[in-house]
Amino acid sequence: MRTLRENAKMSRTQLAEKADLNARTIEAYEQGRKDINNAKIKTLLKLCIALGCRLEDILTDDEAKELLKLYENSKEVKNQE
Repeated sequence: MRTLRENAKMSRTQLAEKADLNARTIEAYEQGRKDINNAKIKTLLKLCIALGCRLEDILTDDEAKELLKLYENSKEVKNQE
């Protein structure tokens, strides 16, 4: 997440304000003191919106990423029916 934030040219404080989160929360995710994969979906979506990224861009858990792909694929199949 740090790389995404830095690429967006935002400080932790700026990201926290834009995502309506606490700057210490951002710091904890970036430093690994809190696992981003265990965050509430609302928190993840706020971060994605603020960073202009996709959910899979901030997740680090391979199983969660795979489940997200399966979910996306199942949506595409239902839309084609």
